[in-house]
Amino acid sequence: VASNAWADAPALAVCASRAPASTLSVTVEELSPGVLVLPLALALWVYAVVRRRRVDGRSAVRLLLVFFGSALFLMTLFQIRNVYYLAIFTSLALAELVARVRFRGRVLGPLTAPLLTLALVFVPGTSVLARVKSYADAPGGDLLDLLARLRRLDPPGVDPAALPSPRPGAIASVMAPWAAGHFVTALAERPAAADPLVYGWRRQCRLFSTPDDAEAWQILKDARCRYLLTMDLSPVLPSYAAAAGRMGTPIEAMFAMRVHRSGELHPVPFLTRVLDSRTASRARDGRLIPRFSLFRVEGVDDERSKSPGIGKVQ
Repeated sequence: VASNAWADAPALAVCASRAPASTLSVTVEELSPGVLVLPLALALWVYAVVRRRRVDGRSAVRLLLVFFGSALFLMTLFQIRNVYYLAIFTSLALAELVARVRFRGRVLGPLTAPLLTLALVFVPGTSVLARVKSYADAPGGDLLDLLARLRRLDPPGVDPAALPSPRPGAIASVMAPWAAGHFVTALAERPAAADPLVYGWRRQCRLFSTPDDAEAWQILKDARCRYLLTMDLSPVLPSYAAAAGRMGTPIEAMFAMRVHRSGELHPVPFLTRVLDSRTASRARDGRLIPRFSLFRVEGVDDERSKSPGIGKVQ
């Protein structure tokens, strides 16, 4: 986090879901200990087919389960993103276990399914849910605080949870480094113009690396960005520039660097600084540069904006 590796590029090289699970413990943490039942369930399904000594409709279904379940189990060990698909087969394996196991006794017998589910799914999952709830994977609490302050300062003009859903573009978005996209959506309750699903990744590369302010403003307006979130992207800007076809562009001339390090209320005519993070670092010239800064983009509004007057640093 300190080296901004979470914002690195090229995108696919640092996507967390692309990383290998490396050990079963990672897969178990993402799913539940129930995933350990899957190999046993696969063996039981194969045994059931062999015992029938003929391939009918039921046997064909079991063979398909064995084929896809085995393939996804191995694929998950190579890329953790496949854990989402393995969840289906883990659920089937747990159902197989519950169907075959029954505790003895009048009291425990009827409680077999709930007790197994509690022991294999809910209890082990509490720690994972706690991490998700606390945004434990965020690059520091200052980013979370900044986005929460943005939500209070300028709540979306349209309720993002309303049904029917707001039409695309009704809520103006936030342009942030792609790795921060999900935090933008969750905490600021605004669409992210780039996110960890690699949506908008090349667009943010073009924006952050451009030396042309007019192009930057056009990109922000085309993406319906009401706010721009900046940080020190100097370690990754050469890669961003390469992805945007601007290899060789001096880092000091790139839009992201000029805006973030300016320290001015209006670093360019179409941006107004509205929020800074509560943490900062000292530049070589002695100035304190906020770790994160938020700028209001001129000319982009919600359909029914309820924002208070803004324009001063908070």
